[in-house]
Amino acid sequence: MTRTRSTGRRGARPIALLAAAMLGGVFGGCRVERPNPDHCFFAEGDRTCDELDPSLPFCVEPECSAAPYGCVAEPPVDGCYSPCGNGTLAGQDASCIEVSDESDTGTAETETGSGTGDELGTDTDAECISHEDCPESSPYCLLGECVGCDATPEPEEACFALTGGQATVCLEGECVECSADNPQPCIDDALVCDTDAHACIACSAHDQCAGGAGCDLALGLCLRPDMVWHVDGDGGQDFETIAEAVDAIGDGSGTIILHELDTPGYAEGVSLAGDRALALLGAEGEYPRLQMSPVSLEAGDGARLYARGLLLYGDSGAVVSGAHLELDRVRVAPAQVNALVVEDGVLRMRNSMLRSGLGMDAVLDVTGVSDIDVRYSTLVGFTDEPALLCQATLVPGSRIRNSILVNLGDTPAVQCAGLTYEGNGLEDATGFSGNSTIGDADLDWFVDLLFADFHLTVVAPVAVATAASWSEGDPLVDFDGEARPATEGSPDFAGADRLP
Repeated sequence: MTRTRSTGRRGARPIALLAAAMLGGVFGGCRVERPNPDHCFFAEGDRTCDELDPSLPFCVEPECSAAPYGCVAEPPVDGCYSPCGNGTLAGQDASCIEVSDESDTGTAETETGSGTGDELGTDTDAECISHEDCPESSPYCLLGECVGCDATPEPEEACFALTGGQATVCLEGECVECSADNPQPCIDDALVCDTDAHACIACSAHDQCAGGAGCDLALGLCLRPDMVWHVDGDGGQDFETIAEAVDAIGDGSGTIILHELDTPGYAEGVSLAGDRALALLGAEGEYPRLQMSPVSLEAGDGARLYARGLLLYGDSGAVVSGAHLELDRVRVAPAQVNALVVEDGVLRMRNSMLRSGLGMDAVLDVTGVSDIDVRYSTLVGFTDEPALLCQATLVPGSRIRNSILVNLGDTPAVQCAGLTYEGNGLEDATGFSGNSTIGDADLDWFVDLLFADFHLTVVAPVAVATAASWSEGDPLVDFDGEARPATEGSPDFAGADRLP
């Protein structure tokens, strides 16, 4: 069964349309948006198109195509097709489309559709008259036949029309949100493409985002790829100082990729405030140092600060006040006071190594109403300083798991109630069910206390090797990228490092 269109007469209408277009150019100084009455959708549909240009005989609804006067070469999907014009789609009015049934001899008898039951929309032989008539495997009604999006003249437009713009990528005949070859719809929404599910999802790691941008992990949204700045004090990148990159980001959010210096480190810190996010990431294969500043990292007033692959060597490592801080593969070796202070804030820490300063302060000091989640990290007090001190109301669910918390003195290394402890290596685990006693700490357990290099040596206690228990949500690798067991309940090394 084939369909032909009743085209009618060609006459003066194309000349009138051309004149209208020319007049529009002359008097176009003040533009008022209104429906174009000469668009085929508002005129006579296919008949208008055939008169204008026989090579573009099909009429498409204005929102589906920017084609001049709405005329295209191939029949649009029914959700966009306007064969009869007058502001209607094929599913509303198809009376101007004729249906031809070819005989066995090859001759055709044309029925005009006047009460014969063979009109589009009433033809008993038609597979469909609208998208709703089609199965999920072939969801588009194209001239009475159910087809996949790849069988339509404009697959992306077809997907847009059927899904209301929710899934605009045509993949093997199916409309999906994204694909490995076309992740752009997700990128436009600050999301990432799950190439297995072909769906846009929230980011959960910096490396998932496009253009080197970091992930605003608290929100699950990728930071802007046009706000990624590289900093190298030795030259050759966007900026030579962190301060210049922060100024370039302005009051918004962004990503700074920090490169190692030939000299010891950057004599500056980062301070972030307000409802915005900054990802401060060490360049791949490098481990830059921030030093000689009162505070290496400071976040306050609702800011979200993400640090990865850095050595913090200022007077104090990081201070969080009413803000959100995440540390991943960060070493903190303060010169004077705390490695980390959290006041009325949120802390997420993974695979990090921290020691106390020389001022007899705790490694991690938590106050106010705070939310703490620390996993696979190593915290060491120099002498009698506690590894963990809390004078806080901790948000339910706050926890430290699979970490090492010790000091080199005689006072308890853990002085924090209201926190859940799971799979940690403690000097004395009495009263801490589900944790392991590893004994009094010794400098020889670690590579370099001064720079908080808490990689384990061969003399580390054997109990460290089985103190932890890996679970969903834990890091898949250690500080150096060595694989964790990644099997629920598997015993593992506590702390940021695991021996081969």
